[in-house]
Amino acid sequence: MLSLSLQDFLSLVEQGALPPPIRLGKHSLWVVAEIEAVLTGSKIEQEAFVV
Repeated sequence: MLSLSLQDFLSLVEQGALPPPIRLGKHSLWVVAEIEAVLTGSKIEQEAFVV
């Protein structure tokens, strides 16, 4: 989906350009729909997914 190094990806998250992860124990997970929305410039409704 993205051609970025992990360091560059996390930098974009820290800058607020990408959405923050959902923390699940020691793991960080991202909602694919949120990343896709950023890439396409569209909005997603929070009710569109359930974690």
